[in-house]
Amino acid sequence: MQQSAVSGKYRDVKFILTTKQGKNIYSSRGGQFLGDFSKDDFFTAAKGDMGFFAMSGGKSDQNGDLVAYARSKGFGWILFSEYKSDELFMPLNRLNKRLSALAIGIFFLSLILSYLIAKTISRPIERLKIAAHDIGDGKLETKIDIHTKDEIGELVSVLGWMTDELKHLATIDRLTQTANRVKFEEIISMEMDRARRYGRLLSISFFDIDYFKKINDTYGHSAGDHVLKTMADIVKKNIRKTSYLFRWGGEEFIIVVPEADVNGAGILAERIRKAIEDYRFEGVGTVTVSFGITQFKDEDTADSLLKRADAAVYRAKANGRNRIEII
Repeated sequence: MQQSAVSGKYRDVKFILTTKQGKNIYSSRGGQFLGDFSKDDFFTAAKGDMGFFAMSGGKSDQNGDLVAYARSKGFGWILFSEYKSDELFMPLNRLNKRLSALAIGIFFLSLILSYLIAKTISRPIERLKIAAHDIGDGKLETKIDIHTKDEIGELVSVLGWMTDELKHLATIDRLTQTANRVKFEEIISMEMDRARRYGRLLSISFFDIDYFKKINDTYGHSAGDHVLKTMADIVKKNIRKTSYLFRWGGEEFIIVVPEADVNGAGILAERIRKAIEDYRFEGVGTVTVSFGITQFKDEDTADSLLKRADAAVYRAKANGRNRIEII
């Protein structure tokens, strides 16, 4: 026991062996043989056959000792082992400090990650909100440059689809499924710029249905709608893929013909006029149209080009209808 008490492993442990009456048999902290420990706190605290208890180290109740004891059944002797609690729990305290430092590190790391995640999510949402606002203001050409595979990406896909639908509704005539005035303004500006920049040919054909009001009054508006839709289909079948058909309004239509002078546009117009004249419209019969054609000049604006084409249509009507006039 003396060797154990002074060994490196047990240098912080004190041993006391007493009789059951509290007489000292051995004490590593010193003391007279058969000295009386019966009134000492550690002896009076040992109530059972074995156990342990804490002994206060002073008024502060810090750095106290931990005492373990065991009573022999034969002689009733009691072996006490006294440990310094601060040294005994030092590894645990170091572990607690490390765990505390780790917890603080994890906390701050979670804050940083939360901030980065919030920025990652909020930035596309903010861009999506701006894009949606622009689209709501009628800017249908707004590009939504967001490419994610999460819920935000799905919202972008839906918004893109809705934008395409709005663009279609905004630029396509619902009855005839031809482009409308809004689309005409976009296309004519683009084609005029191209013709002016590269010296290319450009012509437009303005035409409307002869006596269309009479068709509506005689056969009803549903018959008039049928004539408009069928006529648009006939024109689509007879124009080139590079030409554009627009419903200007009511019974008026415009064909934009790139890479063609008035003679080329006139040949196309005659082919369409003849196809419409030869067609028998259900419930109505024969329908004719009058064409006005003009060619783009460098000094032209969209308005001046349209005015000449419109004047040519009036001339065709004044000259008997179902004909083509060129200005």
